[in-house]
Amino acid sequence: MKKCRLAIGLLFCLFLPAMGAAGESYTFDPAEIEKKPYHLGGYVEFKPLLFGLDREAAFYKLRFYNAPQGQTLPEWNGRVQLEGSYERGFYRVYARTNTDLKDTYAGTSERTVFHEAYVSVKP
Repeated sequence: MKKCRLAIGLLFCLFLPAMGAAGESYTFDPAEIEKKPYHLGGYVEFKPLLFGLDREAAFYKLRFYNAPQGQTLPEWNGRVQLEGSYERGFYRVYARTNTDLKDTYAGTSERTVFHEAYVSVKP
């Protein structure tokens, strides 16, 4: 029982200085939360694939009859989605794009599409 009281007293003494620091006054800077006139965002996705090939299978012989491959076949897929907006007064410009990238044994492809793009005026 004495060990328990001693441990509680020791913990209290350790956290006593932190209680004084918690009593400081709170400062607030409105510039930190003011709405910015611009916004940039998006994400990047990367997905590597590695296919194991059975060289004795019938589909392998049909697909790669003139260009034999090794035991594995790598493929790289990626996606980048970007969005951004800018506001000034009562004008607003917004755009969102999506780009798909693919690199396979058959070749490389890239496709970019605008999902949204507009200009708005709010008087």
